Amino acid sequence: GYSKYKIYNSGSIDGSATTWGIVTGGGSTGSTNTHVCTAATGAKSIPTYSWNPSNYSSYQVFTSPSTFNTYAAAHSSDLSGVFYITGGGSSDAVDLNGVSVGGDLIVVAQDAPIDLSDDGISASGTTDRIVALTSYYAPDAGSTCTSTGGNPGDCAIGIKNNIIASNNVAMLLYAPNGPISFKNNADFFGAIYGSSIVIKNNMDITYDA
Repeated sequence: GYSKYKIYNSGSIDGSATTWGIVTGGGSTGSTNTHVCTAATGAKSIPTYSWNPSNYSSYQVFTSPSTFNTYAAAHSSDLSGVFYITGGGSSDAVDLNGVSVGGDLIVVAQDAPIDLSDDGISASGTTDRIVALTSYYAPDAGSTCTSTGGNPGDCAIGIKNNIIASNNVAMLLYAPNGPISFKNNADFFGAIYGSSIVIKNNMDITYDA
């Protein structure tokens, strides 16, 4: 087999052994080939995501971030649903600061950044749910997405201070055309896909296959 560890043979290997490390002990009935590192296959890119309303049984469309933000503020203690938002830009972001998620939440911003760079986002209750935030926004050339927060026009998705760290909430942050930034206590369960990722302060990254 292939291993980065030593193979300690107290019985016998009925054949040859190839390992990244070494083979010690007797009993091998075949050849041993040590210090062999077999490169992994090429990196696989995750599938791209495009908004398709037929994928959802129900959804709401907003023609500007400001109209969605008014709706989100009115439902901020228990926001859920599927939302597709057009319009907006560097000075008109989708604002989810301080929102508490009560059920599955899917937000797709076609033209605007998604801003959580002041109060972040939280969840209520203990039921399993999915939170997927997608922004196709691309910052202007020459802009710099930083981890200081409060700069939504420079980032596709910006998060500061709070994000859902409950293991009953699976999150996806998807921004293929712009950077995603995190500052302060931004641990969560899920995946990040962005043109780049900016991280500052107290965020642990653990990969669990």
